[in-house]
Amino acid sequence: MAGYRLPSHLFGGRVRTSTVILALVFLIALATYLLVRPVPASVARTQVPSSPTVTSGPSKSVRPSSRSPAPTTPPAHTSAPAVPPSRGPSPTPTPVPSAPPVSTPPSPER
Repeated sequence: MAGYRLPSHLFGGRVRTSTVILALVFLIALATYLLVRPVPASVARTQVPSSPTVTSGPSKSVRPSSRSPAPTTPPAHTSAPAVPPSRGPSPTPTPVPSAPPVSTPPSPER
């Protein structure tokens, strides 16, 4: 198959082969990003690990009441929230060099 070449158009001449290949590469890159992206910091801080609870006995069904529910307060935690371990000191930001101020030449007086 030394002389085999990809066709220049697919789907009856409506779509170029290069367009199909670029679309496939984009979809592969998107799928890879979705699979390996890190958890956003705001989501990682707000998640509270749940402790498994074991109940014995039948479960009770809850009936809707006509009165408003009592306000609930979040449970008090005695331990500090889990913070991911640091991988060394954080790098100090490098200052970005700025362009020198632009000055306009004086206008010639008439």
